[in-house]
Amino acid sequence: MAKLADAEDSKSSGRKALRVRFPPRAHRHFADFSYPSAAGARGTYRSVRRTGLRRLPGLARPLIERRLSEIGERLRRLRADVAVTEEQLAHLSGEADDARVRHLVSETPLSERERRDAEGQVTAMARHREDLLAEVLRLEITQDELLDRMTVEG
Repeated sequence: MAKLADAEDSKSSGRKALRVRFPPRAHRHFADFSYPSAAGARGTYRSVRRTGLRRLPGLARPLIERRLSEIGERLRRLRADVAVTEEQLAHLSGEADDARVRHLVSETPLSERERRDAEGQVTAMARHREDLLAEVLRLEITQDELLDRMTVEG
């Protein structure tokens, strides 16, 4: 005998519905501000959020010093990543220029696709560079806030 697809299964009919409760969101106090993007030429603005340092009333000096050293290390790594990204962006820009010239000369659908792919890679790499620079700026602001707090408390 064939079962109907919509018929209740005998094993699941007696069960109670299980409700899912999501945990409450954590309280954060952020202040928004804007800064000119690293691209500059497009004139776009991106939003960066400050860390919630204001909600920690009495950071001890050793904790501030530890956070400063962690932020300094992250800044060093991010700046190295920015340098590599800028080199890759320069290389990809050259490749995109070559693909553009090849497309102008040959005017084939394949060359058009190669040109679009190359330009897409340049755009993606530029966006990645902007994100890295935004993270560097955010960490520098956090570092400045920690230094200010250390001088006020010290």
